[in-house]
Amino acid sequence: MNRREFLRLLGAGALTTPLVSAGETLATAMQSATLTFAPMLDLHKAVTVPLIIQKAEILRREKDLFIRVTAKNGAVGIIEANNRVPQVISLFKELVVPFFIGKDARDVETLVDGVYTEGSNYKFAGMPFWNSVGNLEIALFDMMSRAANKPVYELLGKRIRNDVSVYLTRLTRDTTPEKELEIIERDFAETGCRAVKIKVGGRMKAESAKIENRSEALIKLARKKLGDSVTIYADANSSYDVPTAIEMGKLLQDNGVKIWEEPCPWQDYDSTKAVADALDMPIAGGEQDTSLWQFKAMIKHKIVDVVQPDLFYNGGFVRTLRVAKMAAEAGMTIDCHSPKFGVGAYPFRHFISVVPNIGAFQEYNLNSSSKPLGEIKNGKVELPTGVGLGIEYRPSDFEKVEIL
Repeated sequence: MNRREFLRLLGAGALTTPLVSAGETLATAMQSATLTFAPMLDLHKAVTVPLIIQKAEILRREKDLFIRVTAKNGAVGIIEANNRVPQVISLFKELVVPFFIGKDARDVETLVDGVYTEGSNYKFAGMPFWNSVGNLEIALFDMMSRAANKPVYELLGKRIRNDVSVYLTRLTRDTTPEKELEIIERDFAETGCRAVKIKVGGRMKAESAKIENRSEALIKLARKKLGDSVTIYADANSSYDVPTAIEMGKLLQDNGVKIWEEPCPWQDYDSTKAVADALDMPIAGGEQDTSLWQFKAMIKHKIVDVVQPDLFYNGGFVRTLRVAKMAAEAGMTIDCHSPKFGVGAYPFRHFISVVPNIGAFQEYNLNSSSKPLGEIKNGKVELPTGVGLGIEYRPSDFEKVEIL
């Protein structure tokens, strides 16, 4: 099956509500200032009392950071911040938080647009800015859903699945192919997983002396050792130029790899499209992207076949739901970048509870030194059902914290 047939088949069950007006060219799709979205959420109905945002804080507890939001009526939301927050504290405190103070959290759909156009905030647009917005927005959803005594997913849409199949992924390239397969087979035995993502290339460079020829050997050994019944994805992390990416892609195709993520530098859309057009396998990308105009262009011009926004980097639930809708209209899947496990993955799990057009497997990260968590059963993870994000903190958990 080639990538065009793949897209056509995916479109059979896609959402069809129009959300954006199509541009005529790549340039207009990337630059149009009139990209607008129909309202998706009825938060005033779901949350019946106003939640006027009083403060938003970054808390440090030993090595962990949290975002805590508080409304004037005392409602509170708390999330574990992602690991990019330490580098963007000034953006969070000086540009993002002031815009939200005094506003009703239930208006978050318009607030995430307003914070971008407030003053000169748009000049800071990019992952640092939208990651600041995303951490705050996700904390607001925890607060709103707790005030309504509901799980977050009930504010986002209709729950359509209770669990999800996962693929295991690790972030390391410092193992030999033999050692990597030994770890994968161990993890498969402990979790029942039958899907994995392997790392190829050298992360923004083709190969380093340390890992020269590792990729080719790993691809071949993975298929040989794991067998044809296992689903294999590959992630290049922007490693290759076009000729090398096509050559590597053909090797991946020959070994039955199902999806290839980010073969070329992630901002080089022309190169990514050239590779996608030359291969029959689906190409994925978008984890670093944070512009809805760019996502629109990536989808409209088939730069990728699978879009992979990060829920935090992309500004939170609302903006990522918009990407999912744009993808659905084009018959494409959305598989969020989620290099997190434990409570850090809970926002992502609420998101996939309600989004129809996700792929067959969703990301589950394992650090090089970690063992699979017991929450994976027969290759699946149950999706949260508790109030808020489903994470309960005790008052004593925050008795000894530093407010940054």
